[in-house]
Amino acid sequence: MMNIVLSYQPQHLPPPYAYAAVLEITISDEIEAQFSLEYLGRSEIPEDELRAEGFSYDDRMNWEGTLHQNWKDDIVSFSRTQLKKQPDETYLHISVDGKDDGFPQDINAIDMLFQELMQAVLETAKVESPLVLKLQDESKSFEIAWHFSNRTIKIDHRISNKWNNGRKLLKQAYQLDYDHMKYHKKAKPHTVNPGGDQWFLVEDHTTFNSLISSINTL
Repeated sequence: MMNIVLSYQPQHLPPPYAYAAVLEITISDEIEAQFSLEYLGRSEIPEDELRAEGFSYDDRMNWEGTLHQNWKDDIVSFSRTQLKKQPDETYLHISVDGKDDGFPQDINAIDMLFQELMQAVLETAKVESPLVLKLQDESKSFEIAWHFSNRTIKIDHRISNKWNNGRKLLKQAYQLDYDHMKYHKKAKPHTVNPGGDQWFLVEDHTTFNSLISSINTL
């Protein structure tokens, strides 16, 4: 049996987005998890302004449940993380079996893994839905859904377990500068829909073709 406690607090997020999360996982025959999420600094914002943005003072979450076995290897990898005593800009503290504790030397990879696990918790708890990305080529459309709850990817009607390839596509898609891209209300050739009702035009065909190539690896 193994017990891992992950405490996470990104330092760069201002209220009302600032939060602290703790995920405690016990691995035996099952992957048992306890998760808590609390938003920070919201008391500094007037209530009418907070509610106008769709938030409240009471937004918090506590959940207990079981995570899918597909996450076991990645969760165990936290116990092999090289640790140091001082945190980075993103505060991520790891404790393994109440003995080995500290902050990861390679914060980037571990940060991404923690956020994936947090998304898995939110999906398993039915708080959030799978992440969906749509693309439109000249003659073909694609719909990709990342099911973090069981660590699988659905491409149209096909299920893939190639999670690492899906990570690459996700990184490519969300590195696009959507704030400065032209968009349409309907799908057009070379457009991407990262959620919502806007289809963003990827004018650089090399970039768009790279997205399609990544889809073909799933």
